[in-house]
Amino acid sequence: MPLIRFDLIEGQDEKSLRNLLDASHRAMVKVFGVPKRERYKIVHQHPTNELIIKDIGL
Repeated sequence: MPLIRFDLIEGQDEKSLRNLLDASHRAMVKVFGVPKRERYKIVHQHPTNELIIKDIGL
């Protein structure tokens, strides 16, 4: 089954993380037909200085 890894800036609250993980799982079930009981999600939280994210507007 697919494994989804999220790299986030640290400090996310538990409810927000749960919402993210649940929404991504619902999408995998709906779009790819992944069985509902199979969940492979990993969350890595990093200090702000460890992630450089710049949106150039594409």
